[in-house]
Amino acid sequence: MLLVASVLLAPSPQSLRGVEARKRRAVAPATKTTGIPQWELLAALKDLNKTYSFFTVFAERYYTAARYKLITLDGPSTILIPSNIGNQFMKKKWEAYTPQQRLRIMKNLIIKGLFSKDRLLSTVPMWQFRTMNMGLKLVKMNKFALRQCYFKAPGGTSYGPLNQANMSRTKNIQVHGISLVPIPANVW
Repeated sequence: MLLVASVLLAPSPQSLRGVEARKRRAVAPATKTTGIPQWELLAALKDLNKTYSFFTVFAERYYTAARYKLITLDGPSTILIPSNIGNQFMKKKWEAYTPQQRLRIMKNLIIKGLFSKDRLLSTVPMWQFRTMNMGLKLVKMNKFALRQCYFKAPGGTSYGPLNQANMSRTKNIQVHGISLVPIPANVW
């Protein structure tokens, strides 16, 4: 009789899932720039060794050559990162920072909406680029790519659509309009 009563009073799996979901929503305020809950953003950094290795490689590539870099981080992602990795966030070279300082820099980039996990940034607000006052470098992420974008070199010369040919003509790119769209895998 006691066993039957305990079975009848036990919460269902569905109700337990609902309780957990409500708990997550209660402690996961959305960021102002992306609307993505902070726990989702920070989950992208759970594998710190992988994150540091990719980000360090990207920083080193910038100093040696301007080129596209394919990065994967816990599934489909889209990343926009300042090409000079700095000005606003860094006062010295990337290698001089401790792992904790690197993580703080990455979190700043994430919270400012320059990193979006598992979704598209359909339109990147212009104020983000103006206030940072720095060029951007395109990072190809899985099946996502920048499209419908025009940019100007520091001298004001317009190079038209953002593509691989135009990217090679200048290393310091001032982006004036960006949209991200999914593209077929065979394009690459």
